[in-house]
Amino acid sequence: MIYEYSEHAKGVVITRCNGGEETLYIPERIGGGVVAAIGGGAFRENKTVRRLSLPDSVKEIEDGAFSNSAISAVKLSQGLERVGAQAFLGCSELARIRIPDKTLKLGNAAFYGCAKLERVILPESLVEIGYNVFNKCPALASIRCPRNSYALSWAKQNGCGENLIYDYEPCVGGIILKKYIGEETVHKMPQYVNNKRVAAADAQAFAECGYIESVEVLNGLTVIEKFTFKDCARLKRVFLPETIREIKTHAFVGCCSLEDINPPLSLEYIGTHAFRGCRSLERISLPAGIVGINGKTFAGCESLTDISLPEGITFIADDAFEGCVNLKSVKCAEGSYAAYWAAEQGFEVVGYS
Repeated sequence: MIYEYSEHAKGVVITRCNGGEETLYIPERIGGGVVAAIGGGAFRENKTVRRLSLPDSVKEIEDGAFSNSAISAVKLSQGLERVGAQAFLGCSELARIRIPDKTLKLGNAAFYGCAKLERVILPESLVEIGYNVFNKCPALASIRCPRNSYALSWAKQNGCGENLIYDYEPCVGGIILKKYIGEETVHKMPQYVNNKRVAAADAQAFAECGYIESVEVLNGLTVIEKFTFKDCARLKRVFLPETIREIKTHAFVGCCSLEDINPPLSLEYIGTHAFRGCRSLERISLPAGIVGINGKTFAGCESLTDISLPEGITFIADDAFEGCVNLKSVKCAEGSYAAYWAAEQGFEVVGYS
């Protein structure tokens, strides 16, 4: 690798790169000086380098430094303070970018026309973002920004609102929501994201979301996948549509604030541990389609006092309600399996009115 460079008071500025391989690690020192910047147009239209790592000494990427190059992956300097105008313009293979935590400025059109750019992470440190930074990036699925940051305000003001809600990927029939990254406490799942139809929500889509309190699940979804709402500590209410047929294992495990959920008439199956540790849940009424309750489904639901079980239920695991210390009575049909089970467990059997 042959570097052309100039030396300034601030350090070495790389002005051109000749030759090289697909993976390039730029050194921290060249010619005895510390590399402080990538000069304007230094890698412009370079079709050789595809993967790039910058040393942490680099504080500035100057205007047009990597424009129209073949770069598909880049690790930016942790000391980076400024990304210049059109720095990565037209980098059509670049898929993801994480702007480091010390970066203050993104120049005009810095990532303009990055056709495959899907994921962007912006830091709290940003104080200036130029015009058209992510314009003509049709694959952009998400922009992650810290709450209450300048970056978040900028993204909302510049039409990136839908990109601040979910990570997603294409699937049969539209897109699958991979991860909720929004900041709403009350959320209604959308029918479309970036004009793409929502066909499914992935496992762990809302997992460990520490601030969401209420979710209305999209009408048309048929499955709540495993771990979908795992450890959502502030989640209090979930509204399920009449299209849900299955709640998979661990779907709501650890939702310690969950107080209200409405199992729809369409529901046919609830997996193991689905509501384990939902210690604020006080009552649950299972629909007619449920024929069994699996192991530890409601284990640790300490506040559960009132359950209603359907007449057609034929199996209840011994530990299905383990640790439900306040459960005293069970509403069910007289003569049903549920009634015999409840009597054996020492619960009061309450018939349907």
